Amino acid sequence: MNNINIKINKNLKIPYYHQLYENIAKSIENNQFAEGEKLAGEFELCENYGVSRITVRQALKELELTGYIVRERGRGTFIRKK
Repeated sequence: MNNINIKINKNLKIPYYHQLYENIAKSIENNQFAEGEKLAGEFELCENYGVSRITVRQALKELELTGYIVRERGRGTFIRKK
């Protein structure tokens, strides 16, 4: 996983999952990830950004629905360029 600097502002009224979604999406759009690159796992994202696993799962679900990532059971989560 490419190291990205995601900041979750716990003082904002924007849900944490949406902040995480927006930051990862912007990183993908700014070519901080290569197409096909593996994204960190749920547990690592939780630890890195101080959010719950449910929050990470919701952000990943939104990223998948909008076409930024593809999730492959047993393999991981990979970047997909829009």
